[in-house]
Amino acid sequence: MYDLVMLASEQEDHAYSTPCGISVQRRLDKDMSAETIERLLVRLDREKGALFSSGMEYTGRYTRWDIGFVNPPLEVTARERTVTVTALNERGRLLLQPLSAWLAEDAAVEETTAEGMSIVLRLRPKAAVFREEERTKQPSVFSVLRRIQHAFASDEDTFLGLYGAFGYDLVFQFENLTPQKERPAEHVDLHLFLPDELYVVDRRVDQAFRIAYEFSVEGRSTAGLPREGAAVRQEGRRTPRPIPPDRPGYYADLVRKAMPSFYAGDLFEVVPSQVIYRPCARRPSDVFRQLSRMNPSPYGFFIHLGNQHLVGASPEMYVRVDGRQLETCPISGTIQRGRDALEDAENIRRLLNSEKDEAELTMCTDVDRNDKSRICVPGSVRVIG
Repeated sequence: MYDLVMLASEQEDHAYSTPCGISVQRRLDKDMSAETIERLLVRLDREKGALFSSGMEYTGRYTRWDIGFVNPPLEVTARERTVTVTALNERGRLLLQPLSAWLAEDAAVEETTAEGMSIVLRLRPKAAVFREEERTKQPSVFSVLRRIQHAFASDEDTFLGLYGAFGYDLVFQFENLTPQKERPAEHVDLHLFLPDELYVVDRRVDQAFRIAYEFSVEGRSTAGLPREGAAVRQEGRRTPRPIPPDRPGYYADLVRKAMPSFYAGDLFEVVPSQVIYRPCARRPSDVFRQLSRMNPSPYGFFIHLGNQHLVGASPEMYVRVDGRQLETCPISGTIQRGRDALEDAENIRRLLNSEKDEAELTMCTDVDRNDKSRICVPGSVRVIG
């Protein structure tokens, strides 16, 4: 995912300017200890940040690497048509002023308001009528993200950028759908960080790096300012959230309710679900370590967003963009490993002959192809495997 070989060959100190007038000084420290990631994991229990990890090695596709950070200077959140950019320390405060002026110039932004250590941007409404090919170009939170990306863009650095999590509710930015359930007050549609200190470990070649950034704006610099932010207070015993219905047949009833709509042609795919809460006394970092041991995957993540931790490991590549080429690789159908090679072969045979899994993979591929066709050059979408 990251060009670590290129990183190793880059000069240790490098300076450049961004389109919005921010001067960037990057320092690359080599020969760091790979144990840095372990220390970072512990810090993520209490401090905002993230770790992204690949535990798989596959020639031409996956290499084993880690990249993580704590205490980023800037945080970006969005809910519906409002985007908030927050400085998490004094280093982030220095960046707010040029960024506020830069974002206010975007055509998608209707109003910009300063609120303490934050700037709040409210978006213009979408056009009532537009051509289908203009759908993703309508004012949306992604308009602001593209503007932020452009503010820090440089061909001379591939690591400075936004890292975090996107939520499913972002679909409402483009589709005229009516939410059927009320969202909690703390709910956001995306939560991203702009880090100024990254730790990168290439475990395949056993090399580790620290990439540190300093920013200068109109004679003021982040040099010498502490990188730390306020640790997130660990609350005591939280009030248990209500557990959704767990009665026998609850999930099956959802499926039966959906079936007539499939026959009528109103539904092509639906994801019936239920949310389950269970108490967990273990630290989030321990959960991530155990999950990584049990399920070594090319896409592992551990993100501390402040009010929650996201922990996961997935074998499935959602999307990869290289220049103007977009690639996706949906997976449907899984089965447990056997006790030996013969049992593995039998499980593979069962999986390949499963009508249910074949139908699901066909459905996922068709949905994926349709989605990509809405944003890619007509006729360029191909199923290659």
